[in-house]
Amino acid sequence: MLDALDSHFSTLQATLGRGVTYGAGSTSVELVAVKSRPRLGRDAIQDGVTHTSRNWDWLVSAKELVNEDGEFIEPLKGHTVTDDKGKRFKVLTIPGENKAWRWSDGQEVFLRIFTEEL
Repeated sequence: MLDALDSHFSTLQATLGRGVTYGAGSTSVELVAVKSRPRLGRDAIQDGVTHTSRNWDWLVSAKELVNEDGEFIEPLKGHTVTDDKGKRFKVLTIPGENKAWRWSDGQEVFLRIFTEEL
């Protein structure tokens, strides 16, 4: 089952993935991530103008989100994702939780990171 999930995610990366840089403080990692459809975030009204944030989820292979020593980098609020076009996204916590990510499968092959476009 693990091989099938890994193969499925590799196909997803090959067809829909894009090169991104994940920034965690002074550590940055180049990897391939899949950007999900946006979900509209909070509306804020400032000076009579409504601003709607755009939140995106990034699907990332747990094997790729590692530092130079091969240790998993846990996504935390304040980390960043910069896509291949230079757009930056800040990592957010999941509403109602104190985590910025969750596993996207039961075998812990890939994870979903919650972000907001800057």
